[in-house]
Amino acid sequence: MKPSRVRWDQLPGSVHHRVAEILGSPVSVDTLQTHGTTPGVASRVVTADGSHAFVKVGHCAINEDIPGLNRREATLLSLLPDTAPSPRLLGRIDVDGWVGLVTSDIEGPHPQLPWSDEDIDTALASLSRLAEVTAGFFQPWESFSARLHNTPSVWEEFMTDAPADLDPWLIERLPDLAGRVERLTRHANGDTVIHGAVRSDNVLLRTDGAVLVDWSHALIGPAWVDAAGLIVDIIHTDPIDAPRWNRADALVKHVAAEFSPSTHGEPAVEPIVDLLVAVLGISERECRKPDPAGMPQLREFQRERASRLRAWLWASEHLA
Repeated sequence: MKPSRVRWDQLPGSVHHRVAEILGSPVSVDTLQTHGTTPGVASRVVTADGSHAFVKVGHCAINEDIPGLNRREATLLSLLPDTAPSPRLLGRIDVDGWVGLVTSDIEGPHPQLPWSDEDIDTALASLSRLAEVTAGFFQPWESFSARLHNTPSVWEEFMTDAPADLDPWLIERLPDLAGRVERLTRHANGDTVIHGAVRSDNVLLRTDGAVLVDWSHALIGPAWVDAAGLIVDIIHTDPIDAPRWNRADALVKHVAAEFSPSTHGEPAVEPIVDLLVAVLGISERECRKPDPAGMPQLREFQRERASRLRAWLWASEHLA
């Protein structure tokens, strides 16, 4: 996806001044970043004294949700330990309606697509490290369990009023799909920070491991959720062929064994598959809505994600 980006030179002087205050020197070089989903400014910058940083800032005139998401991300980063695989928060921006944050600059590429086995292992290692260093995270923050509880079941909605173009294969299975999302709540408790949006555009690869960026969707919950999110992205971006489908199926079993989603202490693939079913439902619903402001490719992204997840679930035989 390529959201609508604002260039650094289009920002008002008050924002430039605030960033200079945070960094101790004015910005002399900026490089617009094109990856991600959030509209607004996303730029790597270099100051006059040679410091490097990343600036992310938006305005409600671009998208009404962006200020809140940026505030949320800044607060979460301020709570994470220095050992987390995340950028360090350097300062917050809140001037003239522009809201954002300045973080440390992360040097490194995004994973090439389709995901290589090596990059998958690197990302999973960083997710394990995140779970380890945030275990027992008791800061006041929204939980994955609460998010599930407060989110209406898409599949139950579709049982009452399904879209006319919904795949017949899904229509036949609506009660089972709704039941799987309900069952997911049994495995939703946890006390670690989960990133909540593990995708290739939110992963940067360094020699010492992967760093996760864009923490605006972070929650408190079980570590397996992020690993399952990585599987969603792999299914979405892999070529459609049997070997790739088999790789995703093997990853489901690997994540079940390594991250133990079962509340009974035994590895289980069901919670992971149930989460994929939940993501499919959200994608099926959201892709039928108009594009939100500043995000012209989001619905197409969700439409493609729904198509890939639907195809994988059909081919994997996880659904009867």
